[in-house]
Amino acid sequence: MTPKEKAFHLHFSFIRDVIADKEKAKKCALIAVDETLRALHFNVWTNVEEIKYWKEVKKEIEKL
Repeated sequence: MTPKEKAFHLHFSFIRDVIADKEKAKKCALIAVDETLRALHFNVWTNVEEIKYWKEVKKEIEKL
C-alpha cells in the first residue's frame, strides 16, 4: 500500500468507525502515525524504511 493509500485508509477508518468530523478524524490519524513512528524509533537502525514510509503517510494525511 502506498503512503497516500495508507493515509486515506487511516483517515477514512476514523471517519467511518469513530468520528464523523473530518478534522477530528485527521487529528486522530496523525496521532496514530506519531505513535507508530515513536515505536519504530526504538530500533531506528532496523526500521529505516518503515520510518520513511510512515513519515510519507503523515505528509499525505496532512494534505487531506
